Amino acid sequence: MEVTSQQVAGVTLIRIAGRVDHDQAGALEAALTPYLEGAETPLLLDMENVRFLTSAGLRVLMIAAKACKHQARPMAVTGLRPMIAEIVRISRFDLIIPVYPSTQAALEAISAAATGTGCED
Repeated sequence: MEVTSQQVAGVTLIRIAGRVDHDQAGALEAALTPYLEGAETPLLLDMENVRFLTSAGLRVLMIAAKACKHQARPMAVTGLRPMIAEIVRISRFDLIIPVYPSTQAALEAISAAATGTGCED
């Protein structure tokens, strides 16, 4: 699994790639922790390159969502592959974490600075 980040239009965009299973969930949680502690920017997780997601991965998403909610900062997810989108929908995580079809749509929804920036997926 690989995690990279960048700042885009006042949003912390974190791109996750690979498998997020029981073996990798701890590594994902550790990678996200610096962006959850003391940060103020909205958080966007781009999961376009996540090939596999288990309940352990969903747990990490829940931890991140709770941290962002506690800090009153937006968090969203984008780029879900159809199988993973179905898992998120069935588990009702889409009621807790907003899911957007593209990075641009998510940026526009969670950051006023992103509107009209021309950010591309």
